[in-house]
Amino acid sequence: MASAALKVLILLVTQAGVVTGNLLDNFEWLKEHGDEALEAAAHCQNVVVQVSKLTEKCQVTNQLENFAAVVAWFAIDQTGHLGSDSLLADLARSPPALTMKAKAQQVILASTQASMDEVCSPGECNIRYHAEFFEAFAGCYAPSVCAASQLGTSNFHRCRSSLQSFVLNEMKKQAQSWCNKDESGIYCQQHASEMMLQSPMCYALYVQPVLDNGPHRRADACSHKECIAGWKQAEKHPTCSSTMNYLAKSRLKGMTKLLRQIWGAKQELILPSNGLTFSEACIDKQTDDVMV
Repeated sequence: MASAALKVLILLVTQAGVVTGNLLDNFEWLKEHGDEALEAAAHCQNVVVQVSKLTEKCQVTNQLENFAAVVAWFAIDQTGHLGSDSLLADLARSPPALTMKAKAQQVILASTQASMDEVCSPGECNIRYHAEFFEAFAGCYAPSVCAASQLGTSNFHRCRSSLQSFVLNEMKKQAQSWCNKDESGIYCQQHASEMMLQSPMCYALYVQPVLDNGPHRRADACSHKECIAGWKQAEKHPTCSSTMNYLAKSRLKGMTKLLRQIWGAKQELILPSNGLTFSEACIDKQTDDVMV
């Protein structure tokens, strides 16, 4: 029964636009977590149901899947960076997470005025009003990633619960700002597309916290002159750059909470004492140095 449940899960997740990778290789997890596979399958089935309902009244289902991919990439890829010295980095290296990263980058590059209009028009089809889809997606995606990451039996339950809450919260926050426009009426996501096209590496630095320790230390992040120049260009659109800064700050709090929930009190955590936005770490610091 458990084997059948996981096969159904993989089918449903794929139908929902969330490719999970080859989870059938993880038979040990399958034997021990048949109930979790069934629960995840129910959430994935709900994703399919939600998409079907939306298709009847809105022409936004593809954009919703794109939105979900971007949020999942931000949440899990950056969680891997923060937990790079622990097994949590396996989340970012799992097949579902890597697939989402590739899809999200394609989505950002393909953002256009027309594609954004689809989910930003006033009314019930607006991206902000799809809470049921967000909940179903988070419930489907989190156990898929946790299972594929092979974190072990003792950590799976905490991983699933904590990651599900984290991804759901990220979707809600991103939805509130997804349709922000600059002072000229251009969507911020279109500016994001331009930044991604110019330098995927710089764009990654812009949207994730710069940590005091770990692979994204201030010295490392600020050593890229082309990224500093790119951010100064981005600040010509203050509404959009401020949104990116706010989300990066907020994401660090969520990531830190996620780590504590997954590892619990048994694990001694080494967390960053401070997290800065790229602007705070690399642009404001330059100004301070000049003033001194």
